[in-house]
Amino acid sequence: WVTSNDHRSWYGVETASSTNYVLRFELYNNELIGYIPSEIAALTSLQRLDLYENDITGPIPSESGALTSLTSLKLSYNKLTGY
Repeated sequence: WVTSNDHRSWYGVETASSTNYVLRFELYNNELIGYIPSEIAALTSLQRLDLYENDITGPIPSESGALTSLTSLKLSYNKLTGY
C-alpha cells in the first residue's frame, strides 16, 4: 500500500510539477481487480491511461468521454464488457 499522501511519489502516477494534476496512470500488469470508476472523469488533465494486463471488469464508464486530454488509452487483456 501507499504510505505517502503525496501522490507525486505514488508508483505508476505522473503529475505536472507546477499544478499537481495527474497526467499519467501507468498501472499495467499489476493484478488490479475491480472496475474503472466513473470518477475518473475528474482527471481532466489525464493524458495517458495504461491499465492493460490486469483483472479489470465491467464497462468502460461513459464519463471517460470527458477526458479530452487523453492521447493514449491501453485497456487490453482485461475482462471489460460492453460495446
